[in-house]
Amino acid sequence: MKTKSIKLLVFGIALSLFNVSCSSEMDTNPENLGATSNLKTTSTSKSSKKAKFKKETSLLIGRLLSKKEVRDEVLSEMKKVSPDGEVISFGYLLGKNKGIRKNEKGKLTSKLSKKSNLFSQSLAKELEENKEDYVAIRELISKKNKVASTSRYSIEEDPFSGENLQLYSPYNEVNGYSATSYDRYYTSEETEDGSPTNSGYYFNGFDETYIPSMDNNFIDSHPSFIISTIDDCDLEGGVCTTIELLAAGVPPPLITAPVLLTYSVDHNNIPDADIVSSRIPMLKINGTDWMEFGGTHQKMRIFRGSYEGGMTQNADGTISVTGLKYQIGEDFRTKRRNARKSNWITFNTEFDPDWNQSENTQQLVIFSLHKWRGSDEISAGVKYGLKKNDKGGWDSAPEATGAASVKFTSGSSIFRANSELPRRQVLSTITGDGSTGKTYSDGGVLYNVKSVGIVDYYYKHWYTDLQ
Repeated sequence: MKTKSIKLLVFGIALSLFNVSCSSEMDTNPENLGATSNLKTTSTSKSSKKAKFKKETSLLIGRLLSKKEVRDEVLSEMKKVSPDGEVISFGYLLGKNKGIRKNEKGKLTSKLSKKSNLFSQSLAKELEENKEDYVAIRELISKKNKVASTSRYSIEEDPFSGENLQLYSPYNEVNGYSATSYDRYYTSEETEDGSPTNSGYYFNGFDETYIPSMDNNFIDSHPSFIISTIDDCDLEGGVCTTIELLAAGVPPPLITAPVLLTYSVDHNNIPDADIVSSRIPMLKINGTDWMEFGGTHQKMRIFRGSYEGGMTQNADGTISVTGLKYQIGEDFRTKRRNARKSNWITFNTEFDPDWNQSENTQQLVIFSLHKWRGSDEISAGVKYGLKKNDKGGWDSAPEATGAASVKFTSGSSIFRANSELPRRQVLSTITGDGSTGKTYSDGGVLYNVKSVGIVDYYYKHWYTDLQ
């Protein structure tokens, strides 16, 4: 089989391409973008062997799917094992009981009972006929075969299921694409450094075109297949460290004794002798700007910062206040579709069990989580309201009397946004348009929507009268 040539696609104006919104793959015509010189198929700007292996795999997949019968088989299997027909493991495609996703295990028996596996057969043929294009893949195959040959057990090794790879179609997930085939499509691979862009390939059934740069908006609006590593939450046998948030329906009512505040109030009227408990019922991520290229999920960690970490009275009668951070709920993730579509997702997590009057302001801080990142940190200020009473102690005050700093440090993450939240302002805009001009109807109440970075959210507050 003659090796297919690859043409280097040069974008005239990259941003204009990324801003194009397409409802069908028929809207994309690379010839309109211009194509120039040939590029060696195995070249890549990445230096790691793993990156080269994935880049070669994205080329390999593109060639395999150019055969309509293979493409139909893969898309059909995707629909069987994933709710939006968007993702499937290489292990499942190859009929292996390893490197598969949790939801695929129960369907594997029927997969193995089939007499033919066009994907597996075509993959083996392509690797054999175009060896020079798959140097990294063949090196890994050789390494795994050498390990298997010295084992006491007979193990049929392959580099794809062994590396827990999956094939992911962001376009399918975001757009709910119902057709069983594509005539034209793109391939690429998830970045390993959290970069929001990557190179890839375009296939139209005749030519292979190298694409020097694509971003999340592009692969969401064009049929595309991304090579990525199965998340531990989805891997059979994997240990999950995040909870899954789903697109919101009607949130269930909270059955509690405190009274839900369905109107705005003056925070001066709720002293520390009473209790205000605050929750964030739902939130909305407006787009994929905080996702790494090709990611299946947006992962986040949210903190609040407050002065209530401690207070020390100095010899001169002044006070020194320590700030502390508190994680709001657990690490969480939500599907790419929910971010791309800006769906409201159920969060239903307590922000502060007792937002005291003395906590004049608090910080809301958001980090996005990425498995290949180190730690990130930010310092932010909070204000407190404290006044000395007749007995020499300290009482809360509705006005700010001082400030403290809170350091937020988070591993495997990128700091994204923070917002200082005055208690006065938050309670006076429980409902209505407020300064944001946005509301969300929950139980017939139009709650004011607030924003931090690309995240929208709103509060529900419960008041308990203890006086």
